[in-house]
Amino acid sequence: MALGEEIDGETKAELKAARDINQQARSQGICNAETISATEARRLESKERPTLQDYYKLERYRIETSWGKAIDPELIERDQGGRTIRQITLLEALLEAPSEVTTLNGKRIHFPPAILAAKDQAEREKFHALDWRNDSVAWSLRRELGLHSFLQLEREFRNDDLDLLELQRQAQRHALIIKDFLGITIRRNATPIQILQQLLEQIGLQLLCDRREGSRGDQVRVYRFDSEVWAIAQEVLEYRQSKRQAKAQQGFEPSVESVVTGVPFAEYINKGGGVTTESELLSEELVDGLDILTQAVECQEEELVRSLWMAWDLPQRSAVLRQMSDEVRSRVMETLGLVSGAIVRWIGKVGDWMVEAVEGLQVKVRQESGLGQDWWVAFAELDPIDLG
Repeated sequence: MALGEEIDGETKAELKAARDINQQARSQGICNAETISATEARRLESKERPTLQDYYKLERYRIETSWGKAIDPELIERDQGGRTIRQITLLEALLEAPSEVTTLNGKRIHFPPAILAAKDQAEREKFHALDWRNDSVAWSLRRELGLHSFLQLEREFRNDDLDLLELQRQAQRHALIIKDFLGITIRRNATPIQILQQLLEQIGLQLLCDRREGSRGDQVRVYRFDSEVWAIAQEVLEYRQSKRQAKAQQGFEPSVESVVTGVPFAEYINKGGGVTTESELLSEELVDGLDILTQAVECQEEELVRSLWMAWDLPQRSAVLRQMSDEVRSRVMETLGLVSGAIVRWIGKVGDWMVEAVEGLQVKVRQESGLGQDWWVAFAELDPIDLG
């Protein structure tokens, strides 16, 4: 299967069945897990080799403390492995006013609110620079685009609204910056509503078509916020605010809350140290794919591992690899045959290449002919020769 080629129907059915089984088992495990305290959660997070039951306990703790509700299958599905809460925290930050607005060399600069600045500072103190999320930058970009000004529940949206047309102009003008910092691709033919929908999806909101206006052949669609999704987000925001107020009244400094886990159990294995960092915001499809890949590696289902690997493009491969533990990544490499001495293909390059060394996400290769120099290349750019 060539890179980017669509998965055949049989493989799609297998992936869907595996995903459904995985989700059902995870949901049941979390519901049946023991309720733990914050102290016990910290102890389990610091374990070098947590068990599957530890993972379920931590997930139950995370979900219940994030949502302020008792666990049930519906809540687990809504949580989407921490994705929904992550989106709502981005919404929460966007609703906060800048701590300061200044002008430098004619350029207006928004400084992030205290809650976001504290979160970024905490990451800088705890993690390597490559693991910093830099949410303040994404917040500033959304602010510059004026996304916060559209957050009005009763507002109606039409493609010819002047502020939406301005959003379209700014988004297309700065498409490359938006791609780099928000991970959104702005198409040249995207309508204002489509662009707004892309931006809103990242903060957990969405628009629905409410009605059509005008005569036949000249109708205009009118959109409004999905009131149910809005209500869920509002409920979570109020709960988070009440927790901060309660801590302040008790004399504690407001803490920066992290979204615990939300990633497959296998990522905990040999993690070493705490596991409360927020994972990269993968798409639901990639989250499911990572779960399936992890289980396929554990069950030594080589064909399923290879089918998934070949179906992902380079950005998807890179994103998934960053979410894996070193152990799982190493086992994926072995399953794919990307080990020292293997003959591989380097995407976009001519000829066959031999793997000489592997260090983390980087692989040293040399042309099989032995001519030329050694090259360090990203693991995601390599395919086993027999899969070409």
